Amino acid sequence: MMFSAICIEAEQNETNKITLSPQLALDRVTVTIYKQAFHPNVTIIEPNQTIIWTNLEPQPHSVVSDDGYFHSPLLGQGESYNYTFAHPGLFPYHDGAYPATTGKVWVEIGGNKPPNKPYVNGTVSGKIKVTYNYTAATFDPEGSMVSFYFDWGDNTNSGWSPFVNSSTLVTMSHSWNKRGKFVIKVQAKDFYANATSDWTTLPVTMPLSNDLPGSHFLEYLFARFPHLFPVMRHLLGY
Repeated sequence: MMFSAICIEAEQNETNKITLSPQLALDRVTVTIYKQAFHPNVTIIEPNQTIIWTNLEPQPHSVVSDDGYFHSPLLGQGESYNYTFAHPGLFPYHDGAYPATTGKVWVEIGGNKPPNKPYVNGTVSGKIKVTYNYTAATFDPEGSMVSFYFDWGDNTNSGWSPFVNSSTLVTMSHSWNKRGKFVIKVQAKDFYANATSDWTTLPVTMPLSNDLPGSHFLEYLFARFPHLFPVMRHLLGY
């Protein structure tokens, strides 16, 4: 699988290009029409779910399947049209009054699927108080945009990253202030329904803050006599 690398800051406005809707548990899913757009303009549902389109604008609009499956009358403000999707498939549609306004319905068994377990790569042995980069990527079955969450294993985390395109490499940075062994955990979620992937783990070890003269002797001494020199052990990060 090919991954493309991109700076996550460059993707922060991508979510303005499409809107998606987390409504899988409902028998009926609502799509609204306003500002000459369908909201959401991509809807992922299961077979036998119904979509209700409601026009919120004073101008009339209609909902027309590109492949002839459904065709609403002109809808006045506050009026609705519904259609039940019996079979899996991709159903593009447009506004009969404004053909440039388009939407899609994706019908699949099981509904929206979460992203795959992320790929994670980065330094596994380093020094404390040094910043290291860690890269993650995943593939979403529906091609939805994805966000990443890094748990650094030291009671801190990255929070959710901005959404990026599926299969995009995202790099996050972190440094550890204490010496020890940690387990980085990374999870991905999709833009459609916040469906989350399984966790990926990456064990890391951060032994020393720098190569001080005699550091190897100190490491041996502290290991041999674990209860001696507690203040020095704390200052040196052991």
